[in-house]
Amino acid sequence: MSCNWPTVTVEDIASKSPNALATGPFGSAISSKFFTDSGVPVIRGSNLSADTGVRLKDEGIVFVSEEKSKEFTRSVARVGDLVFTCWGTINQVGYIDGTSNWDEYIISNKQMKLTVDTTKVDPRFLYYVFSSPLKQQEIISNGIGAAVPGFNLGQLRKHTLQLPPLIAQSAIADTLELLDKKANQNTEINQTLEEMAQAIFKSWFVDFDPVKAKMSGEQPEGMDAATASLFPEKLVESEMGLIPEGWDIASIKDFGSVVCGKTPSKKNAEFYGGDVPFIKIPDTHGKVFITETTDTLTQAGDESQPKKRIPENSICVSCIATVGQVFITTKPSHTNQQINSVVPHDSNSLYYLLFKFKGLSKHFHDLASGGSATLNMNTRTFSNVELVRPTADVMEAFHQTIGGLMQKMLTNQLENATLAQLRDTLLPKLLSGEIELGETGKSAND
Repeated sequence: MSCNWPTVTVEDIASKSPNALATGPFGSAISSKFFTDSGVPVIRGSNLSADTGVRLKDEGIVFVSEEKSKEFTRSVARVGDLVFTCWGTINQVGYIDGTSNWDEYIISNKQMKLTVDTTKVDPRFLYYVFSSPLKQQEIISNGIGAAVPGFNLGQLRKHTLQLPPLIAQSAIADTLELLDKKANQNTEINQTLEEMAQAIFKSWFVDFDPVKAKMSGEQPEGMDAATASLFPEKLVESEMGLIPEGWDIASIKDFGSVVCGKTPSKKNAEFYGGDVPFIKIPDTHGKVFITETTDTLTQAGDESQPKKRIPENSICVSCIATVGQVFITTKPSHTNQQINSVVPHDSNSLYYLLFKFKGLSKHFHDLASGGSATLNMNTRTFSNVELVRPTADVMEAFHQTIGGLMQKMLTNQLENATLAQLRDTLLPKLLSGEIELGETGKSAND
């Protein structure tokens, strides 16, 4: 049990090799002016996450030249190393494992790296320790700095944890890793499913392939005769360029009721902590469907602003600060004021609007710029954005065609939520020794 596990500092379990514990280069030494299109990748805060299981985000990585990287030998992070954020979102932690796109990185000026002594600690175990909610809260509570939270190298060196035997560490890591691998597999499947649905959307509503095929006297590819019959044989001029005959131009508000979210009073504790999802932008990243939220409202909170309640299968767009996140609700919900929602008049327009809005991300961003420091696309501007409106039967056919793909995506997201809940339940019990594992990773009580 954990009472027999020794308490150690990070310094105790760090490798004896030079620069095993190190910070990134001084700010101006690795500023954006040195970034290149290729070379040695640089880990910044945006490549890390506070979410357990998200070890490293290689998307959006930047580089410095091979020559420039030679100036930063003490700030090199390799496979097996952990990376921490020391300023800003200080509860972020990353782990460079064998699935990372590169074997070697430079850490940025706001990061720290740790190379462990692998005779004492399994780095995967240590990653799970530092990504656990309790440890993250401990780091945040002990943060330095006022305006910008800080967690410095000295604090990391002296940070303590209970250390089970190496074989137990590996068994714990193996168990948690199985859950993360399944969740990551589901996420990859969903990315493929979304790409498939996006390809159909582009063919029907961007390239107008079925119409062009019929104009050439051909049968639209990959489409049955009944569906093909829904498309016209002609493109006509419109204020938005050529569109299929019989389709028209409509504003977003013509597709459904537009609702701008609102935050119930934080002063009333009775409004929070119930079963009604309260959606904020951080809940939406990487999600097509919203199946869980950090904050929830009680019935009292819900009833305090009934006009802001949106039903299941509303489509929402973030319009302030982080503009252009698009997602669908899975139950009656509320959002904060950074999000505008469309409650469709025709349920069959849902998936059309989803992919249409995703394709308008840059346009939404441009509308939100307006010269101010914070991006803001107000509800009126959003409501008046004009879209090509297909006929109702074409939108219904699209909804039915990709419905199976979308349902599978939702099923995978729900499974990931269950896996995350299981992991979050197991994590503190495994790390405290409340649940003991044998070499096979099975509970000793099983």
